[in-house]
Amino acid sequence: MNQIPTTPPRRTLMPVIIGFAFAALLLFALGWLSRRARNAATAVSPSVVLIAPARDTTAGDSLTLTFSTSIPIELQQTGWGAGRYHLHTMVNTVELMPAAVDIKPIGENRYTWTVPLRDSVSTVYMLWALPNHSRVPEGASDTIVVRSSVTTPLQSHTPAVTDHSNH
Repeated sequence: MNQIPTTPPRRTLMPVIIGFAFAALLLFALGWLSRRARNAATAVSPSVVLIAPARDTTAGDSLTLTFSTSIPIELQQTGWGAGRYHLHTMVNTVELMPAAVDIKPIGENRYTWTVPLRDSVSTVYMLWALPNHSRVPEGASDTIVVRSSVTTPLQSHTPAVTDHSNH
């Protein structure tokens, strides 16, 4: 009997390439969903309440805020906060984030923070932010108006700077 030699079928790389492409797409999608979930607010956000000044007030070039939070805060990688949330203070359109030495605990879930004032009239309120610094309006403090003798505008996106050289 004569046998005809056969050559094995030629394999192509196309199914392998398609498989790797689908795997890469799946990993990208999972990473995107994970990041989105991490930066999403939870159903119940913590709250921050301004204790003093609780109403409109007059101040010099700085204002000491006394506030309470619905959950204890501590110094974290993302700033002073709890869990995924950290604190910011808005002074007019400038968003301030406290440095490690700026917030001082004064009792159970009560703290102080001195912020700079650079305008003769400032609106001030505190709020929470997520790890990506997106603002969480739920749980923000009431807004107060502060009249000051200072008239040097605070530049936008300038972080709060506290001079501790004489301490």
